[in-house]
Amino acid sequence: MGGGWVSLLIEARTHAQAAAIARVSGGVRLTRVTGDGEVKETRQVRVPDFEAVSAQVEAVTLMFRLYDETPDGLVQVGNGWSFRGYKFEVAWPQEAERRDLIRGHFGACRKAYNVALGWVKDDLDARAKDPKHESTPWRMDALRLRWNTQKNQVAPWWAEYSKEAYAAGIADLATALKNWSASKHGTRKGRRVGFPRFKSKRTARKSVRFTTGVMRLGEDRRTIVLPRIGALRSKENTRALQRRLAKGDARILSMTLSEHAGRLFVSVQAAVRATPVVAPAYPDATAGVDVGMRTLATASDSLGHTVEFENPRAYKAALVELRREQRKLARRLPGSRGYERSKAKTARLHERVSNIRRAHHHQVATWLVGTYGHVVIEDLAVSAMMQSLNRRFRRCVADAGMGGLLALIALKADKTGTQVTRADRWFPSSQIHHGCGCILTDPHPSFRGARPVKMSKALVCIRTGELVDRDVNAAHNLRDWPEGNPSVLAQLEPAPRPVAVTAPAATVGGPEKVTNPDLVSARKSVTKKPAPSAGRAAVRRDEARTDPNLAAPAA
Repeated sequence: MGGGWVSLLIEARTHAQAAAIARVSGGVRLTRVTGDGEVKETRQVRVPDFEAVSAQVEAVTLMFRLYDETPDGLVQVGNGWSFRGYKFEVAWPQEAERRDLIRGHFGACRKAYNVALGWVKDDLDARAKDPKHESTPWRMDALRLRWNTQKNQVAPWWAEYSKEAYAAGIADLATALKNWSASKHGTRKGRRVGFPRFKSKRTARKSVRFTTGVMRLGEDRRTIVLPRIGALRSKENTRALQRRLAKGDARILSMTLSEHAGRLFVSVQAAVRATPVVAPAYPDATAGVDVGMRTLATASDSLGHTVEFENPRAYKAALVELRREQRKLARRLPGSRGYERSKAKTARLHERVSNIRRAHHHQVATWLVGTYGHVVIEDLAVSAMMQSLNRRFRRCVADAGMGGLLALIALKADKTGTQVTRADRWFPSSQIHHGCGCILTDPHPSFRGARPVKMSKALVCIRTGELVDRDVNAAHNLRDWPEGNPSVLAQLEPAPRPVAVTAPAATVGGPEKVTNPDLVSARKSVTKKPAPSAGRAAVRRDEARTDPNLAAPAA
């Protein structure tokens, strides 16, 4: 917060918080006039000197918005706090009673969700028959009030678990209904959201969220305390958050206990005081980042350096073991001990693949935002790429996780003040030759003799015959991408497409001429592999390891 602010406007989340802020700060609550002429108080409070009363306001709540009143209107300013999440893995308790208590909280959260959803569906059916039927509003407070009045009938055992378990399930349903309604009316971005469905014990995500009660981290940095569940032993050091809590620079807002692949995790959402921004190593340098499946990221900066980050291909490395475990799981009897063991092992393999991919993405994103002051990234439609009919292509896209890497770069940029620019989605960065501006084409098969780069990554310039690495070329184009003009193709002059192009022998390392790519593609489309014979198909169907040329035995 900068000095010199005299009058600021605070917007609280609730009217009760707004009244408390006005009482402790000496501010004035703003009012509005309704359509009926009634004057009502709003959630906005005008304080004369925010810096003098900031401690009192933060003692009431940290989840407020701060606005500066200017002649042009209200301008939101930072209030000095940001929200961050911390995730720690904890060990399962050794006592069977406590393990059952944790699983019971998961079930209580799911029970409240399903019961409230049943009420919503019953109200919809009743409204369809009688338009005058009074339905319960789809709000958290209204649904929870109905739960409190009927919990003795729908869940006589409700007192065995924390009230936060039921509140978390109802809050999740209220959010799901809100998302469905916004998606139906076209006010929500992203893919279409369907109507909420009942949660199954076998397929639903096992989690419960606590917002009140005893929630703290132990001073030994190995203990996490939750309401009703007690202390859990953390497998990871909690010093990243414990240091901020000890200094008063962080406050815990909620804790979420969840189970995934047989492992227990605690996610802590905390409000953290903003820290000074650490400038990147080269604040004046610009880097273009091209992401792909062969090489995860290729960065080309304005200093003349090009850095490539390899794709770990964690899923491909674990695919053999995954197939073996999934075949074992398919042979097990559902519900048996062997089935549960195989299911848990398969889930652990998927978790390991996800962890390897996520760790690599964090390392690449941290290095990029910590090195350059301006990063230009692509705007890829990963969801559209995942709809391809080629299964291998979809698998490679999922294994690379390009969308997650781009999101991490934009998320981590705030820590260093790095400016992140997204290039236009339709900008063909790989097809425009950075050297001369022509349209690059696929190389002729005659270049397969000598490969300066992988032929799958190589494109040929139709003017010079030079082989160009498509990833490096795309990084160069992204680095020089004009922010004000997303359509670079409109400025390019169409280059002539010659029938034959002479290529420098030193650069290409192959024959002197490149055949017209149009003729090559036409020749490829004509050439087809012969269909397998009946004997070969029969042998493959029977999975025999004999000579496929042998005739099938007579019936």
